[in-house]
Amino acid sequence: DGVLTPGKVTEIKGIGNKSFYLRDQELWVSDSEENLVLVYDKETMKIKFQIITPFFDPQAIVFYEDKPYVLYGGEVHETSYGQKCWQEQKPFFHQLKYALHEGEGYNYTLSNAFLVEFTYEEHLEKVDLKYPELKIKIALPVNNIRQQVVHVESAGLKGQIKDGFLEVNLKNLREDSIGFVGYRADVVLSSVKYTFDKDYNQSVFPVESYHVEIDEIDLDQPKLIDMAAVSGSGMLQNMLEIRNKVFDKLTYRFNNSARNYVELLEDGYGTCGDYATIILMLAMINKYPVRTCGGYKVPRFVNSQQDLRSCYYNHTWLEIYLPDTGWVPIESSSDDKAFNNRLCEGQFLGLDWSHIQTHNDKSVPNLISAHDGKEDVHPFDLFRNVTFMKIKGEISDLETLVFDAKG
Repeated sequence: DGVLTPGKVTEIKGIGNKSFYLRDQELWVSDSEENLVLVYDKETMKIKFQIITPFFDPQAIVFYEDKPYVLYGGEVHETSYGQKCWQEQKPFFHQLKYALHEGEGYNYTLSNAFLVEFTYEEHLEKVDLKYPELKIKIALPVNNIRQQVVHVESAGLKGQIKDGFLEVNLKNLREDSIGFVGYRADVVLSSVKYTFDKDYNQSVFPVESYHVEIDEIDLDQPKLIDMAAVSGSGMLQNMLEIRNKVFDKLTYRFNNSARNYVELLEDGYGTCGDYATIILMLAMINKYPVRTCGGYKVPRFVNSQQDLRSCYYNHTWLEIYLPDTGWVPIESSSDDKAFNNRLCEGQFLGLDWSHIQTHNDKSVPNLISAHDGKEDVHPFDLFRNVTFMKIKGEISDLETLVFDAKG
């Protein structure tokens, strides 16, 4: 009936293979690279809302008994070490569960929540008698817009859970008591994706009103100042422009030679912490309220269900503060994919369920800190970190979950 005319097809966002499902006055579009379902108004072709898919490679979308189901091709292509791409398993269908929340000038969807048992351990490499009064403090997973801590308990050497941290006193630790400190937590993880109207209030929250760790970062560098220049079309669009500039400059690969971030940009490669820090610096030059977040990534694959798995890498991403919305996530490196001069936006102003958030800003001291009563001790000199997880199951009804709406 003329819904998908050539002109309208060019208006559809995304860089991957697409499928279309016309449902009443809505056009549902899946994108295999964005890992996203976009819902358009059939007449205006305006995006009504967006849903992040729980798994990679969505190839088609259908409705069965008035519920959306996504066909996944089974291929995994994720920006990480070595640009991994592999076949997960044969194609499969999975129900796309989502809850739509409306705000003034914006909305967000939560989709496909999973209950994950997350274990964090710091193993003592040795007992250093120089620190007889040693105490260690470890941040616990947080509650936010897409993450809910159901239960947490100390593991290993006994500690006290207080104000979002696990505190362990290692006073007079002996050689024969070497062990580990840590916790086990049951966490509900959901994907979140925001959609903003063009007239949404993008007034900048005063940068002095929040805290960002930028120690040892020099923002007064001509190369960074030039790179931070934006078109002035609004804070969110400018943040996308900044992110895209960094994506154009960097490829995801470990860099152990650059001595500063200008050199890293010249080298043209770095990992998640490098991406996030450079985007943070460019945002700070523009006085935008942005902060880094850290944690770990759960293997986001169907065949990891019910198995005990290592969290295969720690991870860093960003959040931007909007006065009417709170902290909104921005995946700052995993979306570094492009096709025909378009960059992926699947997790710009969104985040998939695989992210376990444990802290904001620097990992030391915000994730882990150690003190011997006289001075700070670098925890990495004494401990070796081990993390693993188990996906215990998918939550059947997202409407029953209560998340922290302000993040």
